Amino acid sequence: MKKVSIIIPAYNASKTLDQALMCLKNQTYTNFEVLAVDDGSVDSTLSILQYWQGKDDRFKAIHIEHGGVSRARNTGIANATGDYIQFMDADDTLSEYMLEKMVGLLEKNNADLCVCRYTNSILKCFYEDNVYDLTNKDDLYSFYQDCFGLVMPWNKLWKRECFNISYDESVHISEDELCNFSNLPNVRKVVSTSEYLYFYVLNMMRPKEEQKNEDATIDKLFKGNFWEDKTSMCHQLLSYMPQHDAVVDKAIKDGIWPKNLADELKYLRVIDYAFWQLVPFVAGSVPKFGLVIEYTNIFNSKEFIKYFNSQKKYGFRLKKLTPEQQTVLIEKFIDLCIEAFHKFADNREITFAFVFMTIFLKLFTEECGTLNLVSNQAKLINNANNNSTIEAQCANSVLNA
Repeated sequence: MKKVSIIIPAYNASKTLDQALMCLKNQTYTNFEVLAVDDGSVDSTLSILQYWQGKDDRFKAIHIEHGGVSRARNTGIANATGDYIQFMDADDTLSEYMLEKMVGLLEKNNADLCVCRYTNSILKCFYEDNVYDLTNKDDLYSFYQDCFGLVMPWNKLWKRECFNISYDESVHISEDELCNFSNLPNVRKVVSTSEYLYFYVLNMMRPKEEQKNEDATIDKLFKGNFWEDKTSMCHQLLSYMPQHDAVVDKAIKDGIWPKNLADELKYLRVIDYAFWQLVPFVAGSVPKFGLVIEYTNIFNSKEFIKYFNSQKKYGFRLKKLTPEQQTVLIEKFIDLCIEAFHKFADNREITFAFVFMTIFLKLFTEECGTLNLVSNQAKLINNANNNSTIEAQCANSVLNA
C-alpha cells in the first residue's frame, strides 16, 4: 500500500481544524501522513495540531513564522515522505473514501495525476469519468479547459515524482493554478472522476463567526473599485502571466506540448476569469458603469484578443468592430448579463458563467467554419444554436427578447 502525504496550511484555523482532521482520521485508506503547517497563527491552531500529533502518529505538526499559504505548502512539500501528494485546506472536509478512490484510480490506470469534482455553489469543475493522454493535443486542451479543474490545489492526487516544482511565493492570486500548471508538463496521463469527493467552502460563504481573522484573497477581489485600481481577478491574473507563459514556452521547446496550442494554453484563464468573476460582480450589484469600464479593458487586452485569434481553427473568431460599435455592444453585454442573472437567479442548476460567456460569444464572435467542439467556446456556440442546454436557453431568452 503506497503512502499519501496530505499537506494542510493552517492560519488561524482553530474554528474548523478539528473537523478537517477528523475526516482524515476516518479515511478508509489508512497509509497516509498529514503534514499540517501552522503558518504563525495567533489563535489555538498550533495547540490543536500538537494535540492531534500526540493522538495519532500519522499527524505531524509543523510551526513556521507567518509567511503566507504558498510558503506553508512548500514547507509541507519539503517534509513529505509519501509516494503521492494531496493538498487540503484547513477549513474544508472530504469524503471518507476520497484517498481510497483516488489512489485506486491512479493505480488502475497507471496515471500520474487523479482529479475529482468538488462541491461549491460558485466555483465548479465539470470532469467526467475519463482518462486523458496529455501527449495528445486534443486531450491536453480538453483537460486544461475545465474552468476550475486545474486551478484548485486540493481536488488532486499527484505522483510524487511528477510534482517537483514548488509554489512561487511571490504570487498571491491563483498561485495554485500556476503551481499546478508548472507541474503539468511532468504528467503524461490523467484520470478524472465525476464523483464529488472534496467539500470546499469559500471563506466569504461561511457564517461570520466562522470566518478567518484575515480576509481571504478571493474575498478582497470582489470588494472596492476594482475597475479603477485594477485589482480584479483578471488583472491580478495578468500579473503572473510571464511565469505562466514561460511554462508553455519551455514545454513546447522540450517537445512536450504542441506549438499550435501555445495561445490557448497561455491565455485561456484570462477568458475563464473574465466570465466567472462577473457572476459575483452581478450578484453583488456592482455599478453598471464600473462593469463597463472593467470589460472594456478586458476585451481590449492583447491576451484576450490573442486567445480569440487562436480560435479560428475551432470555427469562430471575433467580429471586426469599430470602437463605437464595441462600446455599444459592451454596454449591451452588461445589460443582458444583469437581466439574465435576475431573471433566473432562483435556478441553482444554471452555471451563470457559461450564460455570460454564451451572450458574449453571440454578440462579439462569428462563425468562420465548422465548429470544432474540442473548444469549450465552440460547444457553447453550438449549444446556443441548438438551444440544447439550460445555459443556452437562459442566454437566448435575453438575446432574443
